[in-house]
Amino acid sequence: MKRTEKSWIGVLVGLSLVLADSGTAVEVPTTRETGAAPIETAKQPATPSFLDMSLEQLMDIPITSASLTAVSSGRVSPSTVTTITQQDIQNSGARSLEELLEIYVPNLQMILHTADARHMGLRGIISNLDDKYLLLVNGRMMNEHTDFGVISERDLPMLRDIHQIDVVRGPGSALYGPGALAMVINITTDNANTFKGFEVSQRAGVVEEHYTTEFKYGKQLKGGEGLFLYGGVSKYPGASSDDAPLTYGGWKTTPWCPYAYDEKVTSANRYNATYGGQPKIKLHGEYTKDDLDVWLRYTQGGENVDTSSQWNIASPFGVGYRQAAATLNYRQELADSFTLKYMLSYDHTEVLTPAYATAYRYYGEDDYYAQIIANWKISEHHELAFGGAWRHDEFGLPPWGADTTMDQRFPVPTSVPLWWTLPHPKMPRWGTDMLSLFGEYQWHISDQLTAFVSAREDDHTYTAPMFSPRSSLVYTPTDVDTLKLMVSRSVRTNNDAVMEATYLGSRSDSEVEVLRAYEARYERRVGSHIWLAADAFIHNQDVIGWVSTPEPGHTGPTGTEDLWGAEAEASYVRDRLRVDISHGYTKLLDFELPRGVTGAVEDTAAPAGYGHDLNNWYNNISKMRVHYQADDKLGLDSSLIVYWDSPGGEDYANWVRSWGGNYDPRSHNVFYNNWYLNLGLQYQCCENVTMRLDAYDILGLFDENLNKRREGMNWSAPGEVRIQPVAFGFQLVYKF
Repeated sequence: MKRTEKSWIGVLVGLSLVLADSGTAVEVPTTRETGAAPIETAKQPATPSFLDMSLEQLMDIPITSASLTAVSSGRVSPSTVTTITQQDIQNSGARSLEELLEIYVPNLQMILHTADARHMGLRGIISNLDDKYLLLVNGRMMNEHTDFGVISERDLPMLRDIHQIDVVRGPGSALYGPGALAMVINITTDNANTFKGFEVSQRAGVVEEHYTTEFKYGKQLKGGEGLFLYGGVSKYPGASSDDAPLTYGGWKTTPWCPYAYDEKVTSANRYNATYGGQPKIKLHGEYTKDDLDVWLRYTQGGENVDTSSQWNIASPFGVGYRQAAATLNYRQELADSFTLKYMLSYDHTEVLTPAYATAYRYYGEDDYYAQIIANWKISEHHELAFGGAWRHDEFGLPPWGADTTMDQRFPVPTSVPLWWTLPHPKMPRWGTDMLSLFGEYQWHISDQLTAFVSAREDDHTYTAPMFSPRSSLVYTPTDVDTLKLMVSRSVRTNNDAVMEATYLGSRSDSEVEVLRAYEARYERRVGSHIWLAADAFIHNQDVIGWVSTPEPGHTGPTGTEDLWGAEAEASYVRDRLRVDISHGYTKLLDFELPRGVTGAVEDTAAPAGYGHDLNNWYNNISKMRVHYQADDKLGLDSSLIVYWDSPGGEDYANWVRSWGGNYDPRSHNVFYNNWYLNLGLQYQCCENVTMRLDAYDILGLFDENLNKRREGMNWSAPGEVRIQPVAFGFQLVYKF
């Protein structure tokens, strides 16, 4: 520990308030029923089919990730949340968690990387690492901390263990701690309370080839006990380069890439194939007894990446991972109005990925986590939640079962965080700690008005204390209208390898990324069939990212970014038809470079005088989903995603060309009009057997360029795209 003194800011909001209202205390419902706290694990009953639900019920599905205090419904949650149910997952035909989220979450974008796994972002926040959002399973954060951020879960095609997903759109550090800038994705798994019986599922795909088997078993035992078991394995060879060619956008050939503008690149490497040809695996076991919940989880996956612009295409890049987690939750009711919730958890994550073809980032890390939250129903109008957490991480661990002769692993230098320019020694061992205090106060001002005030302080070994407050006001003047005003400050640390390198080199704290966000949202239910929503947000962000200039770059502060955006959503539900539509717009307002940084940075070329938009973001993103239940057996589905325009990407490419980078202006169509259309047909043969057929990216039958997906994280040679293949899938589900 480099620091002996801890500086704490008071964050338990409301503890010092003298509350005049007394009222009769009532029992606090469990959070899986009300969407209160992120650690509770007693699951809600299975969500019924939307055909059996009214529009009001559909818009009020319980949310599990909105607040620390209990909320009566999703309508009055203090955040903007997209909820994806188990039936939504089935109706999507999605082949991975990434694809599922891209289909359902407004203003969420997915983009390819030239050497690593693809990246996700929301509302303009995206980077060359997936460390600006958090991914949770049953309230337990699964992010890797050494380098990548969110690496596990998202590539897996096995999705039938998932009961519900809540995506908190926007910053959430006040609840979840550092890293929750763009969003928080909370996966709630099935357990014995939500699934009973035995199920086997088989999936297969052609063109983008994959073979997946899943099973799950749930049983209620005597004495309030329950057992849930899940297993899934997938062989995912992906698509050949003939079906999914890479198109180069450079104006010249190079020794490492003998391709120029508009040439189709084919090779032995396959698109979206599993890293190293290894099977993707997901295992989950959960034991429940009254207020005790214990679960174990193991995932293994990753993807190969072959690219022409930077590397020799005979040497595939990508990333592989293994992750094992164990979590114990216990809920203790001390009184009708006071409840304690405990979490003890451990996970081990391993990462393997080539770095420049001759060295390997090959390492493991251990994460230990303990948390306690108190929920206090003070009176009819006042509720309080407060608690603390401790996290300890051990880095530089040898992977389990690894060959001890493999010394070339992800290095941490002793001077500056430019590890890729140095020799590749064996990773040293080091550890960090983070202590956290947090709280939330909920005030029911009236039947129509509710206020939430939350705050959290995190004290990390390698940063100054980080403070994350949030305030929300929810106004429901009528049964059909809802207005939300949200103000928050969220934080993110740099990845731990860079923070360790910074400390070794200068004995100083690392910089912290800060996002100040302001959002207003309006929702209205029109009649019994239509639901509408619109929101607007403004971000002021002190960005930490990759400083990309013609000179050697680094990871660190890249500037202060101001942007704004707006989102619109609509749902129509009537009889056997459901239609959901969304549109998101994001626009850069200003980007001010820090002292000593010149030219452009990862986010935008605007400081260099090229345009006024974000580099790796499409300004306009539209999405539509349709489900039609023709009869009790036959269902039809479709989803459409449109990335309309990325003028900031084209501006960045022109800046790259200005200093000799390999970009041909004829590739400008790369940055416009990407359309991804999927169709699905589901048929329930009998009570226990369901079959499904899916067709993916079918507009490629008419124009393959509509299916293009940009390799956005490509700073020296932008203009490169992957043509996603027209592909087909089949699924068979048998329930015993």
